[in-house]
Amino acid sequence: MVLAPEEKRVFFEDVSVLREEIHMDQELSPLPLPAEPSEELKEPLLKEKEEHLREQPEHDEGEHRPVLPQEFLAQIERLGTPEEKLDRAVAFMQEILEGGGPHQFREFWEARRLCLELFQTPIHPTVRVRLWTRYSELCREARRLKELFEEQSSFVTEQVEKAIDAIEEDFSTLDAKLATMPEIEALRGCKSITNHFGQYQTLQHELNYLNSFASRITALRKEVLKTEIRHKQKARLLERLRVLGDWIYPRRKQAIHDVSELFLADVAAFIQLTFVGELKTHELFDAREEIKTLQGVGKLLTLSTDAFTKTRLQLSECWDSIKTVLKEKKKAQSEQRQTFRQHKDEIFAAIDTAKSAIEGDTLKGDDAWKELRKIDSHMNSLSLGHHDVRAAREKLRELGALVDQKRGGLEKETPRVRAEHKSPANELRSRGEAVLEMAAGLTDIEGAFLTLQQDAATRALSKSERIELDRVFSKIQRKIAGLRHERLPSLTSEEAIEEELAVLEDMRVEIKHQLEVWRKASGGFGCDFSEGLRYQELAEDARGRLEGIEVMIEELEGRLEAENTESSQ
Repeated sequence: MVLAPEEKRVFFEDVSVLREEIHMDQELSPLPLPAEPSEELKEPLLKEKEEHLREQPEHDEGEHRPVLPQEFLAQIERLGTPEEKLDRAVAFMQEILEGGGPHQFREFWEARRLCLELFQTPIHPTVRVRLWTRYSELCREARRLKELFEEQSSFVTEQVEKAIDAIEEDFSTLDAKLATMPEIEALRGCKSITNHFGQYQTLQHELNYLNSFASRITALRKEVLKTEIRHKQKARLLERLRVLGDWIYPRRKQAIHDVSELFLADVAAFIQLTFVGELKTHELFDAREEIKTLQGVGKLLTLSTDAFTKTRLQLSECWDSIKTVLKEKKKAQSEQRQTFRQHKDEIFAAIDTAKSAIEGDTLKGDDAWKELRKIDSHMNSLSLGHHDVRAAREKLRELGALVDQKRGGLEKETPRVRAEHKSPANELRSRGEAVLEMAAGLTDIEGAFLTLQQDAATRALSKSERIELDRVFSKIQRKIAGLRHERLPSLTSEEAIEEELAVLEDMRVEIKHQLEVWRKASGGFGCDFSEGLRYQELAEDARGRLEGIEVMIEELEGRLEAENTESSQ
C-alpha cells in the first residue's frame, strides 16, 4: 500500500504520539504512594513556597485578609482524596484568572497557598505531575496579570497626582487671575445691585473658580475610591485631596456667605423703595421688569440655599402683588368705561340740543358762546374717555365755527384764508396730508414725517397755525402707531422685541412731553375759548395714542416674560 506524502506525515505523527504515551505509561506505572513528595519535587515546592510568600500581596493595617468563598471550601471538604481536592483547587485558580478583576485576583493567592499544602500530601505521581504542570502555567499567567494590574494602578496613580498638582498650581495663581477678569455683562442690566456691582463681580468670579476646583476634587475623589490600588497609595491620594479641600472649601463657603448677604440686602432695599406707596401703571411695569432681572441675577450668582429660597419667595410675592394690582386696575377701568358711556350720552345730548338751537337761530351770538362754554365746563367736570372727549370737542369746535359764520365771521376771515394759500403753514399742512396719504412702509413714513417736523421747527408760525399743523401731525403719529401695532405679530426674536420696546418707550416719553406743553399753552394768558378747545382736542388725541402705546408695551413685555419662563424651565 502506497501512502500519499500528507498521509505519511499524519501516520508518523500518530506513531510518535503513541510511542510517547507508551513510554509515559511505563514510567508512570502504578507504584505505592509515597508518604511525602519525592526529593526531586521537594526543591521546586520549597522554591514555590518562598516565591508565594514573596509575591503574596501585603495587607495594610485595618485591611482584612481575603478569605476563600465558603462554597468553594465546602466543596473541598466534601471531596475525599487529596488528588480530587488538588484538582478542584487548581480548577478554582483557573476560574479566578478567567473571571478577572483585582478583587478576585486576591483570592488566587489563597487558592495557591492551599494548592502548595495539598502538593505536600501523598498524591499519585502521575496526577501530581499533571496538576503541577497546570499549577505552574496558572502561576505564570497570574504573575503576568499581576504586572498588568500594577502597571494600570501606577498609571492611574500618576494621572491623579498630576491632576492634583494642576489644581494646586491653579489655586496658587487664583488672586492674580481674579485681578484680570472681565466684567460679567449679565449683571450690568440690574439697577438694584448697581451700588455693589464691583463686589458682585469679584465674588462671583472667585466663586466660579472655586466651584470648578471643588468639582474637580470631587471627581478625583470618586476616581480614587473606585480604582483598585494599594491601600497605602489610596490613603496617600485621599489625604492630598483632603488637604486641598481644606484650602478651597472654607474660602468658597465664605464667598457664598458674602454674596448671599449682599444679594439679600439689595433685594430688601429694592422692595422697600419700590413698594412704599401706590404705583402708577408704567411704574408697575418697570417694577415687574426689575423683578425679572433680579430673578435672573439670583440664578447667575452662587447663593446659599437659604438666600436663594428667601429672595425667590420675596420677589414672587412682589410679582403676585403687581398682578393683583393690575387685575384691580382692569376691573376699575371696566367700571370706568360704564361711567364714561353714561356721561358721553349726557354731553352729546346737550351738544345736540345746542346745535338745534343755533341752527334754528334761537341761540346766537354771545348767548351761543356762553352755552358752548357751559357745556365745555360741564364736560370737564365729568369722567369721559379720550375718544369721547375728542369727539365732543370736535362737535363744539364745529358749533363755534357755525356761530362765527352766522355772525359774519367767515366773511371777515376770508382775506386771511386766501392769504394762507401762500403761507408756509399751508405748505406744511399740504405736505403733512401727503404723508397721511402715503401707501409706503413704516420706515418711509417715519422718515418723511421726521423731515417734515424738522422743516416745521425752522418756520415762524403763529399760534393758530401751529395748532392746525399739530392736528395734522397728531393724525400722522396715530397712523405710525397703527402701523407699529400691525407689525407686532411679526416680531419673533428677542432682539427685535427689545428694539421695538425701546422705540415705544421713546414715543411714550415724547407724548408725555407734548401733553405738558399743550397743558401749559391752554392754561396761559391770551388763549381764547376756540384755541383752548383745539389744545384740549390735541391733548385728548395724544392721550389716546399714549394708551395704545402702553398696551403695545405691555404685550411685548408679556411675550418676553413668557420666553424667559420657557427658557428657565
